[in-house]
Amino acid sequence: MTNSIDSKLNKRKKKKYRVDYVRVLLIVCLVYFSITFVKQQFEINEYNVKINSVNLDIANANARIEELNEIKENVSDPDFIEKIAREECGLVKPHERIFIDVGK
Repeated sequence: MTNSIDSKLNKRKKKKYRVDYVRVLLIVCLVYFSITFVKQQFEINEYNVKINSVNLDIANANARIEELNEIKENVSDPDFIEKIAREECGLVKPHERIFIDVGK
């Protein structure tokens, strides 16, 4: 009779340990998934910053393209050619006088 009581106690102890192992396993899994989730959130934030930076670069490039297209359209305009010659090359028309303000 004591054997049957001992065997019942052993079975209860074994069941109790199994439940504890399951709980420990669940806690470990929960901690692992929590850490993984936090790491992924940091990575997502970094990628969002990179995406915003690239979008800004694209916007700047598109603005530059529009500016260059405008210059391309005006390249055959005589007024534009004269403006570029005066401002960038420092050219003047014949018999034209240039005054330089020394006060600046």
